[in-house]
Amino acid sequence: MNSVRKTNRILGRNRKILVELKSEGIQRVHRKVLQALGFSFKHFTAYEEFANYGLCPVIYDEVYHVQDGGMVLFFNAAESFKQSA
Repeated sequence: MNSVRKTNRILGRNRKILVELKSEGIQRVHRKVLQALGFSFKHFTAYEEFANYGLCPVIYDEVYHVQDGGMVLFFNAAESFKQSA
């Protein structure tokens, strides 16, 4: 498998993990939980600046922020812009 396909597959899996957790009402977990689910912190599509969190990695439309102590907060980028407006 070429590297572009592999990266796209990892990004898709990462986004799916975040979306599934959010659908269960979970918006914050420890980074080790995400890693156990197969999440890779090395892959993201961009960085975006958010007023409350600073510079955060983005996976397509999902954003995550690693807090002190290893907790990871995740949210949808569009929802964050609605709240800040």
